[in-house]
Amino acid sequence: MASMPKTRIDFWQQKFDRNVERDRDNERALVDQGWRVLTVWECETRDLEALAERLRHLFHIERSKSADADSASSGGRCCET
Repeated sequence: MASMPKTRIDFWQQKFDRNVERDRDNERALVDQGWRVLTVWECETRDLEALAERLRHLFHIERSKSADADSASSGGRCCET
């Protein structure tokens, strides 16, 4: 969990605020270019199995949506061989 340093509070608050704004701008730019963005926080990497499960779940859902779109656009036929 992030915490505010006890010294130079104004400096750190401004720095954190700029970082949040920079990250938001970067994510928006990527989305505008057609990318999908997933943020993985450092603390989430401590439990690799939980992170792997999150990613498996996400990619399964994304693959399912993609497969549904492919089926709809191909009249229900499977395009993969």
